[in-house]
Amino acid sequence: MASNTQHEPTPVEQSFLNWFESTGGYLSPDVSLHDFTLQGMGRGMKSNKRLERDALLFSIPRYMLLGTRTSTLPSRAIAADEKAASLEAQTNPHLFTWQSLSGGWTQLLLVMLWEHFRSTAEGGAALNDSLAPRGSMDDEQDNAGGSVGPSWGPYFDILPRNFDTPMFWDRQELQDLEGTTVREKIGLAEAQLAYRTQLLPYIHAHPDLFVGSKASANARQVESLISTYYSEELFHRMGSAVLSRSFHVNLPGQGGLEEVGEAEDGMEVEDDEDEDEEDGEGEGEENINDVCMVPMADMLNARFESDNARTFYHQDVLEMRTTQVVEAGEQLLNTYGDPPNCDLIRRYGYVDEPNGADVAELPATTLVDALLSLEGLTSTTAVHETRRADLLSRLGWTISIGFDEVHALAYLFPLSQEAPFEPTPLSPTERELRSAAASISDELLAQARVLIMSPETLEKLKKKDKLPSSRIEAREFVDGQSRGVAEIIARAIELRLEVYPTTLQDNRATLYASLSTHKRLAPLSARRRNALVVRSGEQSVLMDNLRVLKAADEASRKLEKGQGVTSEKRKDASESAGHKKSKR
Repeated sequence: MASNTQHEPTPVEQSFLNWFESTGGYLSPDVSLHDFTLQGMGRGMKSNKRLERDALLFSIPRYMLLGTRTSTLPSRAIAADEKAASLEAQTNPHLFTWQSLSGGWTQLLLVMLWEHFRSTAEGGAALNDSLAPRGSMDDEQDNAGGSVGPSWGPYFDILPRNFDTPMFWDRQELQDLEGTTVREKIGLAEAQLAYRTQLLPYIHAHPDLFVGSKASANARQVESLISTYYSEELFHRMGSAVLSRSFHVNLPGQGGLEEVGEAEDGMEVEDDEDEDEEDGEGEGEENINDVCMVPMADMLNARFESDNARTFYHQDVLEMRTTQVVEAGEQLLNTYGDPPNCDLIRRYGYVDEPNGADVAELPATTLVDALLSLEGLTSTTAVHETRRADLLSRLGWTISIGFDEVHALAYLFPLSQEAPFEPTPLSPTERELRSAAASISDELLAQARVLIMSPETLEKLKKKDKLPSSRIEAREFVDGQSRGVAEIIARAIELRLEVYPTTLQDNRATLYASLSTHKRLAPLSARRRNALVVRSGEQSVLMDNLRVLKAADEASRKLEKGQGVTSEKRKDASESAGHKKSKR
């Protein structure tokens, strides 16, 4: 939606714009910062005129990026560690070092805190820093007495001071996320542990490094500075800024004009890497040195499948360019990769409606619970425990050969573009249901079939290095009972839906009550509304999959009945089911 209103920069915004250009950045006169609060998006960037595809919006030298490669704290910390080690190695063998902070984002967050302190009048004087730029990001680290790069003060000033991510919600607000996968991924406990057991002890071990000349003051004054500029509250704020606004920027020299990627999550305290890994990084882990803040690039908002600008990098600069024609007054939107709302709310504190990328997680163990439920076995019997142990063993085998422990279910039908944003069509035909069933994960189907087949059939598959076929209509006949793959997964989804404290219908009634009653109701708080959108999105995905699976189960029962398969034929068919194990 285009905005023709003019927005006068606030003093903080003007200070940031002045800093950006005076430090070496370029901002096109064809774009400007704008307040999109009425659109529910806060500060963003808009076009002042029609922009053609590949128009340059702004560029930023690499030395203006804020991270472990552009700050001199890492080199200063390493120098301080070496000095301390020579003095204390014999008396303190467990001395905290910069390298000991390598798990997760601890080093990056400490850089953020140190640079924030350095950007203040008190911190700048205490650290006695020079403001000379360092040059490109691939320069060697400066020694402790070298130049220290730009001061990012105006950039820190424009960063949000308050976040709507669940990290900052109270207990009552978090209850609205009950049943979703968000609560277990917030990472507050892990962040607190990193701060209290790693970051804070390291700061106390090197007061001269973190408070500069103030380290010679009395202990009470030193502690006051640390509690002000290196507080846990500020640590969480910086962590949320990194989580929601950082970019993954590779070192230069890789050739060509390449797109900048987003930083992956890294708030958690990571386990030590395996000793046999040559490069010191676990498989799939990002290099924390590649994660940095990119001033101006993080001013752009994002919306599901609506991006019209992307960030690219050259040898010495990063550029933001349009990827399509942008009309005058239109908001410029970057991409977050179209994540589901459960990720959007956790990382950025907002949700998209509708969001066709929503997912619902289905733990593989729920398949076990589903089969036990269908067999009528309760947890109070010994038979239940024996049967459960057998099913978990089968499940463990599938996981050992590469199957997922948790399945991410996605929408099988497109969403309507009007509230309540339901998968359409509401009443699909049999043909449409069969077509949608083809999108259900083969691994999920095969995993369910492993659970329902006879022990003899399973052993034959293992010996012949075979996997069961992943047909959704597959059925197994064991001990006089026929069970279907779709039947098991459908029951698992029903059990997953029972975890939520309210139904999908209840949530939609709360979210969109005014649409049906035409009455002005008390508005929901932003956090409660976002939580209900996340919850209803997961439930909607589950219900969408459930209707397809129930249709498939009904079709498989009709097929079985129509074929008139005898018990012996069912058994023979079950034992011969399977196909060669594919390379994974």
